[in-house]
Amino acid sequence: MKKFLIKTAGYSVILILTIEVFYGKSPSIFSLRSFASFSKNIVKGSEKDKTVLNPDGEPIENHKNNIGYYSHSDFIGKDNSQNYAIIGDSFVNSTVVGTYNSIAYLLDEKLESATVYNFGKAGGNIHDYYKIYEEYNLKSLKKVFIVLTGTNDLSYQDNNNSFESSSSTFINLIQSKIDGPKLYSEPNYSLIRKNTANIVYILHDNLAASTLTDKGITQDLIEIAIDKSQRFSDGHYKREGNERIANKIVSYLNKKM
Repeated sequence: MKKFLIKTAGYSVILILTIEVFYGKSPSIFSLRSFASFSKNIVKGSEKDKTVLNPDGEPIENHKNNIGYYSHSDFIGKDNSQNYAIIGDSFVNSTVVGTYNSIAYLLDEKLESATVYNFGKAGGNIHDYYKIYEEYNLKSLKKVFIVLTGTNDLSYQDNNNSFESSSSTFINLIQSKIDGPKLYSEPNYSLIRKNTANIVYILHDNLAASTLTDKGITQDLIEIAIDKSQRFSDGHYKREGNERIANKIVSYLNKKM
């Protein structure tokens, strides 16, 4: 009986730690379901002639641009006054759905005489988004759309990962929880800057425009809702979901003209 109780207690501790490590307060990129989605985004064939599949088993193409971001367009750091950018985490990074099904690409196809730059950082948060904004001088663009994928984006105290990256994705997931950024006990809405005139925030999942307005955020906000049928099993958006967001942005821009 004693051995049974000890084993039961041991298994319970392991189960609790597993749930905390892989689910907890992490953004979607560090959750167990996202880890499973990585295994679905498989590569078939040789390195020279490879086919990447999305979670539905359909072939997709992922393309990196001249500065290392997954994007259909290279980044040109000048004469950008009529161009746009989209910043966000894996929903913008779009390696699950493919570069040519991304929000940025679909928006680019809808706009004449303008380029849309894609700045997606898988596992990113609001600190990463502002760092990108500053590093590439995106204040010179006509509009920059920052996609906030939920309150997790506003829960990080900083964006510094102190752990050394391993070749093992599994180990990285664990290390990111143990040594990664510290979290606030609740979303910190004061992290949203109020002096960035060309930034528009796109809100989805558990973030509502009314909440940000109540917190004193005066920047333009676009609230979206994506049907379950327009998402993959891991929650990322299919082409149809990204198309809906691109259309929302076009509607917003038309109203501003």
